[in-house]
Amino acid sequence: MISVGPVGEKWGVFRGVLRRFREGVAGDLVGKRSSHDAIGKTDGQFGKFNLGLDERRATKTDGKCTDQREGTLPERLRAAQIVAMKLPGLLSVFLVLAFGQLRSSDEVVGPWNLTALKQAPAMHWVSQSGPVHSLLYAGEVYQDHPTEVFAFYASPITLGEAQPGAKFPGVVLIHGGGGTAFAEWAWLWAKRGYAAIAMDLAGCQMADPVYDPKTGGPVLNQAVKPETRTRLPNGGPDQGHGQKFDSIGGSTSDDWPFHAAASVMRAHSLLRSFPEVDAEHTAVTGISWGGYTTCLVASLDDRFKAAVPVYGCGFLHEGESVQKPSIDALGERRMDWVRAYDPGSLLPRCHVPILFVNGTNDVHYVLDSYMKTFNVVPGEKQLRIQVKMPHGHPPGW
Repeated sequence: MISVGPVGEKWGVFRGVLRRFREGVAGDLVGKRSSHDAIGKTDGQFGKFNLGLDERRATKTDGKCTDQREGTLPERLRAAQIVAMKLPGLLSVFLVLAFGQLRSSDEVVGPWNLTALKQAPAMHWVSQSGPVHSLLYAGEVYQDHPTEVFAFYASPITLGEAQPGAKFPGVVLIHGGGGTAFAEWAWLWAKRGYAAIAMDLAGCQMADPVYDPKTGGPVLNQAVKPETRTRLPNGGPDQGHGQKFDSIGGSTSDDWPFHAAASVMRAHSLLRSFPEVDAEHTAVTGISWGGYTTCLVASLDDRFKAAVPVYGCGFLHEGESVQKPSIDALGERRMDWVRAYDPGSLLPRCHVPILFVNGTNDVHYVLDSYMKTFNVVPGEKQLRIQVKMPHGHPPGW
């Protein structure tokens, strides 16, 4: 049972909103949906629960709003999530409780529903014709619509170096700023004996990789060409500073850090669901902004057995980090961003064994912030600092 504290006169307001929502008025907020979209079959009226819902109700008990329900909710009722994102504070909490975004047993940290993110998302293969396969999987709601995330996947089986039925440890690969899903990165880890998934965190889809006839692997650096990337019609937020910083405040659905960490957790859940993956032996690593996201994910997803953030760290609002001016420019929203999305605020709950990798002269993630980040981790941790390590994707692979 979920309790959200005394509500006083706000309960009457909530009852009115809830009644109007059930009568279908809230349908006007999200518009008509076809029976073929990801939300489910609906004629725009939510009052009759034409979305595959199990019965649920909100009740008032001893001055507290509680949520009582049974069963499960397919794909967590995207429509209620969309409506909740449009409403301020307490009302959005009430709608989420009433219409199934949360269950009493769900584990929630900040904007992330960890219980939901630990379920394997819907997916479909884009291509399985080469050594590195490509796929799309379900992401979070962005700009009032469900999203898909593109990823490359490879394993010793896809490379033709192992037979079906074999099992491999898994690794999730997170690109840095300006990067995307790198086919050669997934291929590299597959050659090392891992099942590897590398997703794009900027709402784009990559072209099929071109292979080097000499090595059999993807041609290096082909992803740097703009023509290899196509914006997905239902992609998530881009990876600019506006999406990373300026979006803070109001709905979290347009915050890149929220989407990035959620998409990585969903990729992990998907990877663990593959029959060739040893689900109890998985790791995550990321480069630069991918290292930043690795820090977030290692603090949220306790299923990983190891995490290796390369360059990325927390305490970005302090010291000489190049991110500090963007955070300072947020003004009164500055500490909102720090509390929600700076890894220094989340890593105190990290118990995944973690190895921090950086260079002595990195200007993006300076050592002062790096050591503060290292020090707040309560679990097993190691540190590797290389003299003048260059900043980039390949050096961290």
